[in-house]
Amino acid sequence: MNAIELVQGAMKKAEKIRPKVGGFPYLAECMREAGVLKNVWTLPAGQSTFWTSAGVISVTNSPMVSGFHEVPVFDQEALIKALRADQAGQTTFPEFLSATWEAGVIS
Repeated sequence: MNAIELVQGAMKKAEKIRPKVGGFPYLAECMREAGVLKNVWTLPAGQSTFWTSAGVISVTNSPMVSGFHEVPVFDQEALIKALRADQAGQTTFPEFLSATWEAGVIS
């Protein structure tokens, strides 16, 4: 199995078993079990890099912004709010990424 198949398989498995609320630990465990060693997101580019037991892959999603933009100042309270909303199942993953970017998170 190559690295792309490994990550895609873990995502599919997690999608089937994770609950709507509090689902991230299920995704993380499926990734770990499959051999994902590290995952880094780069915002606002929407790029995700996975280091796996089968190699390293990069996934380019739709960028959140284009052109030149100032990085928002880090706002810990806004980040905690984004995390709590995601954990409660109140946001989609793209909405979560947007809220983390707006809270000043870039990686």
